[in-house]
Amino acid sequence: MATCPNCKKTLSCGCQKRKALDGTDVCTNCIGTYQNKGVTNKASNIVYKAPPLPPTEWTAEQLENAIGTWNNFKKKING
Repeated sequence: MATCPNCKKTLSCGCQKRKALDGTDVCTNCIGTYQNKGVTNKASNIVYKAPPLPPTEWTAEQLENAIGTWNNFKKKING
């Protein structure tokens, strides 16, 4: 069994593992923080840092459409 190098949690199955940019197996919960620390590719010694996620800016119309879609979905589920 592998151990997450970031949080030291035991990774007992494949669904808990993610392959970091440097090839290290880390747990699903730590992949973002591990890569944001800046990981080094072992073969080429290149340091990778995950890019920040772009901010999501919605217009009022897009937000209203999303809320309407969500409400319609809830109505279908609830009958």
